[in-house]
Amino acid sequence: MKKITRREVLKYIGAGAAMTAVPISGCLGSDKIPIGSLLPLSGNLKDFGPPMNNGVKLAVMRVNENNGGVQIEENGEKIKKEIEVIQEDSKTASQAANSALQKLVNVNAVPAFVGAAGSGVSKSIVETSINNEVVQISPSNTSPYFTTLEDNGYYWRTCASDELQAAAMAKYAKKEKGYETASTLYINNSYGQGFSDQFTKWFQDNLGGEVINTVGYSGDASSYSSEVGTIAEGDPDLVVLVGYPEEGSIILSEAYQNGMLEEADWLLSEGLRSGDLADQVGTKEGGGYIAEGMMGTTPDPRAASDAYDDFQQHYDTEFGKAPSTFVPHSYDAASLIMLAMEKAGEASGPAIKNNLMEVANSPGTEVFDLVEGIELLREGEEINFYGSGGMQDFNEVGDVTSTFALWSINSEGKIELGETLPLPQELTPESTTSP
Repeated sequence: MKKITRREVLKYIGAGAAMTAVPISGCLGSDKIPIGSLLPLSGNLKDFGPPMNNGVKLAVMRVNENNGGVQIEENGEKIKKEIEVIQEDSKTASQAANSALQKLVNVNAVPAFVGAAGSGVSKSIVETSINNEVVQISPSNTSPYFTTLEDNGYYWRTCASDELQAAAMAKYAKKEKGYETASTLYINNSYGQGFSDQFTKWFQDNLGGEVINTVGYSGDASSYSSEVGTIAEGDPDLVVLVGYPEEGSIILSEAYQNGMLEEADWLLSEGLRSGDLADQVGTKEGGGYIAEGMMGTTPDPRAASDAYDDFQQHYDTEFGKAPSTFVPHSYDAASLIMLAMEKAGEASGPAIKNNLMEVANSPGTEVFDLVEGIELLREGEEINFYGSGGMQDFNEVGDVTSTFALWSINSEGKIELGETLPLPQELTPESTTSP
């Protein structure tokens, strides 16, 4: 898809708005610089999108209030411009996300956006951002697909590939828990298939366990009793469930009803780590949550404790609650966009992509606070920004390394973080640069 002309933009937004000038590149002459937020406010990931969007808004709010926005060069002068978030709903659906991105690119002229949340949705829209030279930073795409994507530097993410998480889960299951057999039950999209494949690779091929069944499900059914029945075949020691709360809660409820939660232990992916999951799954006949005691794996925000503590304090002050899954990663994505703009002195897609490595990798002053990072760049210093979601340096393909932890559901239905999980030695940062 080629870039459209100003005339085509005016035609796109309609004759009634044709008298309004539309900024095409770098927001030249406009009062504010727009960046997009393309996250799921509805659909299967609706539990995650609103708080993730709050993470984006918090980063922008802090820079606007404390730094006066970002400083760019315009007509030979350095001026400060505030950032404006243009929020669109991906609806956890490819067609809706495509329409929303077309608007962000063609009408709002964003040079960058945070999103999408689901790997399958991002896979369907990534060519649009690449072809229009708009930077896309996803806070939650974990599919290994994106590691080898030919993106010309326009696709990035602030969470680690599922090769790392699936490997950490497989090592925990085989080495620490001693499971000999496992089966995977996964949502049939890029995220679910990729996670299942990587878990199978590590648990079976690398660590010597046996994967009995790998069962995909559609994600839009009212019942998954057939899939739950299939996953029970062969009596696996462990069932790995990869999915999202809306359909995952149905699966867990049906697994409870047919006794499958008693037949095998279950481990859940980070996509199911929602504060509402216990309520969605329901309660036992004698009382208590069905999901009580269930465990899963997740990126560990505590790995970057200074950055996370700084972020969490500001998030709690603004929104009155603790941040949930991938919220710090969303804050990091918006932060990196603004830091790259400040470093470049320009608010365009090419300028942002060319400066992301410059603000998030060594060398440079280690920075855990976004506001401080903007000020140091403004003073001409080099910085190395540490993300609050636990991200470490970007590698050459825009992936990050991270650490992972267990999470569990307590008797009150709340999420608790547990022990940090070590990666297999082959995937530690010291032994590889490409996850």
